Amino acid sequence: MVNKNGMIRIVEASIAVLIVISVLIVITYGNRTIKQENMSKIIPPLLDEIAKNSTLRESILEKNSSESEEDVKKFLAQRVKNPLLGFDAKVCSPDELCPLTNFPDSDEIFTDERIIGTSISSADFTPKKVKIFIWTKKR
Repeated sequence: MVNKNGMIRIVEASIAVLIVISVLIVITYGNRTIKQENMSKIIPPLLDEIAKNSTLRESILEKNSSESEEDVKKFLAQRVKNPLLGFDAKVCSPDELCPLTNFPDSDEIFTDERIIGTSISSADFTPKKVKIFIWTKKR
C-alpha cells in the first residue's frame, strides 16, 4: 500500500462522475411530456367507444346536456388513466359550437367531436354532438 491517498481520490472521482450522470439522466427523462401525435390519437377511440355504448348513447340523447355531460365525464375518468392529462366534455346540438367554458392552464388543448343520433327511421330524430377536450396539465 504505497499510495493509499491516490486510490481514494480515484474512487471519489468515479463516484462523482456516476452522481453527475445519474442526475442528468433523471432530469432528461423526468421532464418528458406526452408527444403531440399521441395526444391526437387518444380522442377518436374514446368517441368510438361512446358511440358503441348503448347506455351512454341513451343518456346523451334522452337527458339534458348537463346531465349527459356528467355521464360522459364519468366515462372519461374511467378511460383516461394518465394523471398528467386533463379532460372535459360538452354535449350540444349539432349546429352549436360546444365551446370549452373553463380554459385550463395548458399550452395545447386537443379536441374532437362526434354526432350521436338514433336511427333515421325513428320518429324523434334529434342528434346531439359530443365534444371531448384533452390537455396536458402543468406541473
